[in-house]
Amino acid sequence: MTRLAGRKSSRWWKGFLAAGWICLLSVAAPCHASDSGKGTADSGLTCVEPVYRFGTLGPEKTVPHTFVLTNAGPQEVRISAVRAGCGCLTATLAANTVAPGRTVDLDAVMTLAGRKGPQRKLIYVEVNSNTLSPLRLEFEGTVVPPIEAQPEGVHFGTLAANGDVEREVTLSASGEGLFQIRSIACASTQFSATFETLEAGRRYVLRIRSVGPRNFGTTTASIRVETDHPAMPFLTVPVTVFVAGDVVAAPASLMLIESATNLSRTYYLSVYSPARKAFKILEVQAPREEVESRVEAVAADRYRVELRFPGRVRDLDGARIRIRTDVETQPEILVPLRVIARPVQ
Repeated sequence: MTRLAGRKSSRWWKGFLAAGWICLLSVAAPCHASDSGKGTADSGLTCVEPVYRFGTLGPEKTVPHTFVLTNAGPQEVRISAVRAGCGCLTATLAANTVAPGRTVDLDAVMTLAGRKGPQRKLIYVEVNSNTLSPLRLEFEGTVVPPIEAQPEGVHFGTLAANGDVEREVTLSASGEGLFQIRSIACASTQFSATFETLEAGRRYVLRIRSVGPRNFGTTTASIRVETDHPAMPFLTVPVTVFVAGDVVAAPASLMLIESATNLSRTYYLSVYSPARKAFKILEVQAPREEVESRVEAVAADRYRVELRFPGRVRDLDGARIRIRTDVETQPEILVPLRVIARPVQ
């Protein structure tokens, strides 16, 4: 009996010692901010609230917020840069160095003007090291304009050259504020618009018409609606219509790339008859003499136009290619030029 009791006592003592060591190890092990799911960077910078959710606001608002950054590491942290991921954000640090265990305020402001729908904008806090990752902070929320248009724009699709076609757009107050429509205007004579009151101060319907006779090709414009709402004095509704003529050029506009060198680039146009009627291209006129053109007949109703431009074409933005044909109803096709400036490497 004595031996058995001794064995039990020995086993109990060994178990007590093992449990004690485990407890001591558990107390000694530190708990880092990254373990608790808080915003952190490898540098030791942490933020208890790395994501600021501002809810639902209108575009007339600005959203200020102060992120409190803590140095959870054993050494002083020097902040080398604060980068905003969007031009709508500004951020200012109270200090560039943070001692161990100390905090620093980062005051940020997000401007909501011109924005709509869900928003997620980032701020990166970088430290003076190439091996440490930046701390990421976020603004999250939704921007709802005080007046919403449904649909946001009108595409009439492909229409004949003559005849009027009407589409409707509903304007609604999205919040508690009321508004009145003061005026409606459109710079293009290809479109007109009137409105009707559905619910005074809250809902109106725009009746937008594509008016004939329409020009061949694609016509785009904007219906400008002036209101008395202080936060949204006007809004625009984009409109577009396409009229397939007897002859069509594709693409409807040509995008040119501005190069840092004078190396030439070749672009192509397809000129064809949607009704598959035979026609001839008489001449291709480029806005500059050094632009080379070559016309290849693919079929009696289709041609391929090859255009070779020099590398430097910035001055051609807004110019047009003129294609003369023998089609009585469409003796000339105009193809606008748009220039994309390639950044210097």
